[in-house]
Amino acid sequence: MKQIFEDALEVAEVEDTDTFVSLGGDSLSFVAASVRLEQVLGHLPPDWHLTPVGRLQPAPKQKGRSRLSGMKRMVAPIDTSIVLRAVGIVFIVSTHIGLFEWQGMAHVLIAAAGYNFARFQLPGQGVPRLRRQLASVARIVLPAMAFIAFAYLVTDRYSLANIVLLNAILGPVEVTTQWHFWFIEDIVYILLAMAALLAIPWIHRTEHRFPFLYPLILFGAGLLTRYEIVEPGVPHTIPALWLFALGWAVARSRTLLQRLLVSALTVLTIPGFFDNVHREATMMAGVLLLTWLPALPVPRVLTRPAAILASASMHIYLVHWLVYPPLADINRPLAVAGSLATGIAYWALCNRCTSTFHWFRNRSRQQL
Repeated sequence: MKQIFEDALEVAEVEDTDTFVSLGGDSLSFVAASVRLEQVLGHLPPDWHLTPVGRLQPAPKQKGRSRLSGMKRMVAPIDTSIVLRAVGIVFIVSTHIGLFEWQGMAHVLIAAAGYNFARFQLPGQGVPRLRRQLASVARIVLPAMAFIAFAYLVTDRYSLANIVLLNAILGPVEVTTQWHFWFIEDIVYILLAMAALLAIPWIHRTEHRFPFLYPLILFGAGLLTRYEIVEPGVPHTIPALWLFALGWAVARSRTLLQRLLVSALTVLTIPGFFDNVHREATMMAGVLLLTWLPALPVPRVLTRPAAILASASMHIYLVHWLVYPPLADINRPLAVAGSLATGIAYWALCNRCTSTFHWFRNRSRQQL
């Protein structure tokens, strides 16, 4: 168990009392850790990310063989947010390229981001929690800025505002290629805003005391922009807070009544947003899956590909804007495959850079 946490979180030593969250785990490192844990434990315990490592135990072996045990060997439960990220990035890339059209998954992933923020970024107190939240933002910002800077140098599609993730504020109002990275910008803005908000002691205490009510208040605030009652002054970013808070509320819903309330809010507020029934149905289905099915059965042969796609989803989103245009004229399936492969390669490169940084940092500390 400890080795899984050490590998996934790039930490030198793990104690029995440590948890995934206390060690700095987030939605990016969660994927690899959860898949490996399921393989070792034979199941994925609820709230395993908050469970001390020493209490994570393999499921007891059942005597004899049965059809059910055979099914378990063929199918593994995977966290629903992982499945949504893996499927979502394939659908997003395929839709942009024109292989097929299935809109709405980017907005599902905004809700999934709120869902995972509530699970991984809220536990803890004071400065350590804030440091963990900012470190999670850095794992998004640094790869994004590095790649967009490269794209700025090799094309004429982007601006300096793109590099510093400020196009939504400084860029053109009309939708151009400079809006390609709107999703990254929205997530970063919200994560920074939530970190700053929760750094205020009385707000953090309020969230801790009313864990389900708090995201509903944010959801209500987001509806002011969703229904254009309030103009935030940042164009094309209206759905972000509303959907992020909805995903947060999903993660905090513990009772049947709370899940029913979140489901009702989902089906009442999403219709009419795009005037596109299929797009809105995709959004509703994604949020309802998060609400009612914390894990989905996936053939074991697909667990590793799904984990890789989910882990690399942000990197794939970044690089596909450069990769697919020259390939799409040749073959659209090739453009999709090339975008996925290049994004995975960029993800692996970023992981290698991160590992090297941690190695040098740990070595420097040992020499002090």
